Amino acid sequence: PILDRMVAVGVPFARFALIAGFAVEIVGGLLIAFDTQRALAAGILIVFTVFATGIFHQYWRVEDPLRRHLHVSCIFSNCAIIGGLLLLM
Repeated sequence: PILDRMVAVGVPFARFALIAGFAVEIVGGLLIAFDTQRALAAGILIVFTVFATGIFHQYWRVEDPLRRHLHVSCIFSNCAIIGGLLLLM
């Protein structure tokens, strides 16, 4: 389902991007969990979160008001995640 959504949105090399995204999340999370290169890991996760938000939460393309609101809520949620990551830097 995630790969299908990425293809539908037009992400180039969607399978590679998905695997790379999972790797970034895992490695970044482990670096933060083990308090190694915390600022670098937080910065990488911030960039990843911004790109993932732009790819998956394009609310302006959604016709249904309820689904549009869901996407906007997810954007605000990701802003909060970015704020937490900024605190780790």
